[in-house]
Amino acid sequence: MFNARERAALYGLVSTLIIGLVTVWLAERQPGTLEEFRIERAAVDVPRVEQTSPFVDLNGASVEQLQQLPLIGEKTAARIVEYRRVHGPFSTLEQLRNVKGIGAVTLQKVEPLLQVK
Repeated sequence: MFNARERAALYGLVSTLIIGLVTVWLAERQPGTLEEFRIERAAVDVPRVEQTSPFVDLNGASVEQLQQLPLIGEKTAARIVEYRRVHGPFSTLEQLRNVKGIGAVTLQKVEPLLQVK
């Protein structure tokens, strides 16, 4: 009625079912042998940092904050901070093009994430 492959699959399924039933039966007869797993509230409260603005302030951002922007690495972020130190605060986002490493594509990517205060 069943070919060899079908019989092997059927034996595998039946043996898995039997092993599962025996495991449950043994666990019920000997309580405490299987550990209960449950999710508990964390013992330490994680502080929530509320961001007042979704934008990064170009004139107040640190090197680390600027590095979080797309296409801005450590060197470019340091150049932005240095440019700001030498030339004073940015008055427009377009002035970023004066910083070495900031081209049209980079400005286009970061512009929606920046603001000038």
